[in-house]
Amino acid sequence: MKSITMPSCRLHFHHSLILVFTLLLPTAVYSQQYINLPLALYVENRYVSEIPAVISETGQDKTVKIDSSQFISDIKPFLSDKAFTQISIQVEKQWLTMDEIAHKGLIASFDSSQLIIRILVPPEKKPTNIVALRQERPRPAHSDLSAAPFSAYMNINTTTDALYDEYGNETELSLPLSVYLSPNINVYRWVLESGAQFNTHTQKTAELDYVRLLRDFPQNGIRLAAGTLNTPTEGSLISSIPIDGVTLGTPAVLKEAFSNYTPSSRTLLLEQPATVSIYLNGRLLKQLKLDAGVHKLTDFPYIGGLNEIRITVTPNPAKSVPSTLLCPLTLVY
Repeated sequence: MKSITMPSCRLHFHHSLILVFTLLLPTAVYSQQYINLPLALYVENRYVSEIPAVISETGQDKTVKIDSSQFISDIKPFLSDKAFTQISIQVEKQWLTMDEIAHKGLIASFDSSQLIIRILVPPEKKPTNIVALRQERPRPAHSDLSAAPFSAYMNINTTTDALYDEYGNETELSLPLSVYLSPNINVYRWVLESGAQFNTHTQKTAELDYVRLLRDFPQNGIRLAAGTLNTPTEGSLISSIPIDGVTLGTPAVLKEAFSNYTPSSRTLLLEQPATVSIYLNGRLLKQLKLDAGVHKLTDFPYIGGLNEIRITVTPNPAKSVPSTLLCPLTLVY
């Protein structure tokens, strides 16, 4: 029997480190800027102007800036005085972004397809709309309160009659003449008024009726008068008696135009367009279709006694929201 000897074998394992490097190359980012590009500015869905703008595009991001000074000028008619002051004092830069406009309390958006800037004003920032419930009192125009340095005129009124008298066998025909003259002279708003009558059939051929000096202060509704004055009251049977003196007061011709009457008012804030119905003592006084914003209802036509005012606001398509106001005091003027 033979023995077989197997050769021995050794295995050697060598560990090696393999490093893999990944090289990321920078990709190109598209960037473009448009300077002084005119955009159409719409405020409350109304076209206002073409406003200079700067549009920057970086990849998918787009930044729009508009000229701040022109924007402040264009937005002013759509804001209340308080809102405009708050917005204008915060603008210090030449350009405003959409985010900065929104930060000021306005709603701003940019339509890139039509190149339009749209601005919406919240109702509380809109100017107050005055709604007078009665016809406004006529106020004197500036021309009515001014006068030329010198002017003069005279009114002449003449009358005549045909008198036929018969005394026995004698007859007499007379034509008595009566002339009334009213000359008026204005010198630097000092007015001299006078009146005199001339008769051919009385013992006193000429007689002075009145003469007075007037000075009006129309801004204050005051008149100064000196000379022949009329008594302030007169009856149906006894006419006014002329007297001589000096007065300072408000004549009837100026009292209505310069009344210090302050009409009552109530303010409504509408978040959306609505129909406002105003009832006075159960009677429909006026119905108004108002836009969103601040509305001031003025000059309620109160009557003597207790007045109940009920205001019903009907937004579309919401339900009516009534508001009742009791006014026990009445201003009578």
